[in-house]
Amino acid sequence: MHRLSLAVLGLLVAAGAASAEEGRSNIWKRINAWTVGSDLSLGGSCYAATSYDAGAILRIGFYPRGSANLAFLSIGNATWKSIEPQREYDVALQLDRGRQWPAVAFGVDLTGSKALVVNFSNTDFFTEFVHEVPAGRG
Repeated sequence: MHRLSLAVLGLLVAAGAASAEEGRSNIWKRINAWTVGSDLSLGGSCYAATSYDAGAILRIGFYPRGSANLAFLSIGNATWKSIEPQREYDVALQLDRGRQWPAVAFGVDLTGSKALVVNFSNTDFFTEFVHEVPAGRG
């Protein structure tokens, strides 16, 4: 396994909608830089996604009731070539300069863009996410 440290800083920088989401999902609404929808390939999970100027894509979401995991976070980029689908990676997520959240991510290929997906069995990370994100940005 590879050790990666993903520092997720300033997650709500204004950017365009995550167009990579459109072909795989039911889009419900676009709100500023965010696309909100559901993904049938993930059992109908609901999510919010955004993209950034450098090509990075961020997607956060919740699985349907009764799923093995409760929520997920996905970070990807078309320039990431070394991420291997289904491979596990040790990661540490960090919001600003807050607590580090050690986790295991797995690689996925999203129509040409490589991404890491972290599954969560509780919502503690997302509680911190909501408290760390400045109001009015996005």
